[in-house]
Amino acid sequence: MSNIRIAGLTIFLILSHNLCAFSESADFARSIGLFEKTSGPQLLYPAGDKVDLTGRDFLEFRWVYDIGHADRYIFKIYKGYNMYAKDLIFYEDLASSSASVKVRSSLFEADQAYTWSLVRVHIGGQKSDKSFSSFRVIGN
Repeated sequence: MSNIRIAGLTIFLILSHNLCAFSESADFARSIGLFEKTSGPQLLYPAGDKVDLTGRDFLEFRWVYDIGHADRYIFKIYKGYNMYAKDLIFYEDLASSSASVKVRSSLFEADQAYTWSLVRVHIGGQKSDKSFSSFRVIGN
C-alpha cells in the first residue's frame, strides 16, 4: 500500500471517529431537550381585541400560569404590528410566578396598534417559542 493511501485512510478513520463522537453527543443533548423548543405561553388578554383605555391608569396583560415550567418570562411591547427592535417600546423580565403584568396607559396612543410578545425561559436558558398578539387602542 502506498504512503498516500495510508495517509488518506488514516485521515478518513480520524474524521469518522470524530463525527461519530459528535453525533453521539448531539443525540444525548437532543434526548435531554437541549435542542427542543417548547410551545409559547398561552396569552389571555389582550388578544386580538380593541382595548378601551378611557379612565384607566394601567393596561393589564394576562397569560396562563405555567407552574414549574418557567424560570422567568421575557415580556415585550412593540408599536405597530411588526416586532422589530426599532419598534420596541417596553421590555421587562418577569418572575416565573407571574401570570400578568400591568403597564401604564400613558405608554399607549389612541387609534394606534400594538403587539405584545411573551417568551418562557426555562432553567438552563432554553427559550420557548414566542407567543404574540396585536391589539388597537381606542379612547385613551
